[in-house]
Amino acid sequence: MRKSLLAGLFLLVIGCNFYQTGPNSNPDDSETYSLHSTIKTAGVVYDLKIYGDLLYIADGQNGVQIYDIFDIDYPEFVCTLNTFDTAYSLNKKDDIVYVADDTGGLRVISLDNFIFPEELSHYQTSNAFYLDRYDNEVVIADGSGGVKLFDVSNNYSPSLLDEKSFAGEIFLCAKFISSNEIICGTNSGLHLYKIENNTLSLENSIFSENVFDVIFVNNEIYTGSGNELIKYDIENDTLVQKDRLTFFDQVRNLSYKDGKLYIATANSGLNVVDISNSLMSSIDNLQIGTEQNCVLSKNNRIYLGDNQGEVRIYHIN
Repeated sequence: MRKSLLAGLFLLVIGCNFYQTGPNSNPDDSETYSLHSTIKTAGVVYDLKIYGDLLYIADGQNGVQIYDIFDIDYPEFVCTLNTFDTAYSLNKKDDIVYVADDTGGLRVISLDNFIFPEELSHYQTSNAFYLDRYDNEVVIADGSGGVKLFDVSNNYSPSLLDEKSFAGEIFLCAKFISSNEIICGTNSGLHLYKIENNTLSLENSIFSENVFDVIFVNNEIYTGSGNELIKYDIENDTLVQKDRLTFFDQVRNLSYKDGKLYIATANSGLNVVDISNSLMSSIDNLQIGTEQNCVLSKNNRIYLGDNQGEVRIYHIN
């Protein structure tokens, strides 16, 4: 049921090819993209992270795949981190990888030896869909289990500090926006929590469509809410909407670089939005042809992961 529920949420929107505001409303800012290489995995690519010269791929039921991308044209497979269920999201500190693994919950894996990765511990949860880390704390969007805050200072024994949930609400993403604030996206909107004495305190809520991702940039919050990109300010612990753009397709994942948001949308590929001004503007679109789940922008490159188990690596020209 857990996977059919998440899949159902992913498929709520029928994909189209263009922005409602136009695929390239400012041609002078248009970028071009050249394909470096493609990595084919056996799973579904849900999350991408880069640490050093290594690309970490949350590859669904195929666990976490690690590739050496020092030579970007010829990525080299390094190893697999096997998990209990479905690897949806990951983060890393030193040689420790933290994985949100659906019913497998929080998995803590050591990469002290890449030949023999070792799981140090795990904490069972309901449906761990998303994971973020700040120092020695990990937050998980746990689907029907709400939001969970962990202390991972002891990687052999992570401890649950607090958890919050609402009846009928599915928590899809959760991110730290500071050392004591967390923003959560759910199937019915957005929640802002403060952390005080290891306890989660709800500050504000905004009700909307499914929020698959949020990102905090320059003291502003951007959310992928249904088929809209929405910008919020935080004023006196209250979320205040400032701007929005509407697309013809569902916003799945957001990545920021140099004044631009790179947006993976379900069936219309990569979309680029200029957020350097007070009002957002759609400036570019790259058609891919497959259903995109995640995007990562780093070092003049774009990494796109899809539901066919492919990671496409582009150079931004």
